Amino acid sequence: MKKLITIAAIILAVSVSNVNGQSWYSGESSGNSAGLTTATTNKITWEEQSKDLGRVKQYSQTEVKFVMKNSGTQAVSIIDAQKSCGCTNVEFPRKPILPGKTATIIVSYDAEDLGVFKKEVTMIFSEGVPKQVIYFHGEVIK
Repeated sequence: MKKLITIAAIILAVSVSNVNGQSWYSGESSGNSAGLTTATTNKITWEEQSKDLGRVKQYSQTEVKFVMKNSGTQAVSIIDAQKSCGCTNVEFPRKPILPGKTATIIVSYDAEDLGVFKKEVTMIFSEGVPKQVIYFHGEVIK
């Protein structure tokens, strides 16, 4: 009986979420609402979203630059950058990026552990732009 009630509650929650135009698993709109135009007008494009650093000397610091462009029709702000580990540091512009303009995200990587690595940074933007992930990878050698 408890299982039946739990299943019914989950189905009800998913149904209510979908009625409101929200996808229960991602928080993104599944419908097309006339009042929500930012999803179609705000767009970010990247020169490269993944970079190969090749071989990096152990205990060195490497900078990786990612260039993004606001390809939309409204200004976009970077709210946050979430790193995959403490061996990286991220610098990004704090001012809004105007339509048609570019911005550079600088990621510093402290190479300590020997071997192959793949790191990521999740970029969080202002409303209307989904999160985007940039990557870099390589191999730390002595």
